[in-house]
Amino acid sequence: MKPLNLRPASKKDFNFIDQLCQLSASNQAQGLGDPKFNNLQDLQGKITEYENLFHHCIMTIELDGNPAGFTGLLYKEGDLEATVIGPVLLEQYHTRAFLQIVLDELMAKCINTFDTLYINVANQNKHLIQSIDDQKWVASKNSASNIQSYSLNLKRALTL
Repeated sequence: MKPLNLRPASKKDFNFIDQLCQLSASNQAQGLGDPKFNNLQDLQGKITEYENLFHHCIMTIELDGNPAGFTGLLYKEGDLEATVIGPVLLEQYHTRAFLQIVLDELMAKCINTFDTLYINVANQNKHLIQSIDDQKWVASKNSASNIQSYSLNLKRALTL
C-alpha cells in the first residue's frame, strides 16, 4: 500500500466526510469556493444534481491507511470536464506540500477520463491556492469576489 491513497468513498466514510464538510464550512482557511457544502447531505444533493453516484464522485484520502481527508469530482457520465471538490483535510494535513501531493494523485487518476479540471477556491484557503499556483493551473475570472477559479488541461499539464 502506498503511504497516500485516494480510494472511492463508501458508507463507512460518511461520518468522517460529514465532519470535514462542517469543518470546511466553519473554517475559512479550508473554505471551498463553489460548490460549498455545509454537511454530507448538501454534498450528496449536489452529486444528485449531476445525476451521479457518491462512490463515483467522492474519494477518501488515506495516509498510511488512515483517513486524512476527502476530495472528489462533479461531472455527468461521459463528460470530458469535471469540477474538483476540495480537497478538505484534517487540519494537521492542511499544508501546501500535502495538498500538492493530493492534487498530483487526483490529476493522475483523472488523466484517462477527463481533458480538463476546474476548481473554485475560497480566497482564505491560502495553502490550496498556493498549491494550485505551483502546479500551473490557469486562473480564470469569477464573478464572486471571495472565490478564485482555475482550470487545468490535463493532457498538457501531465505531458510537460
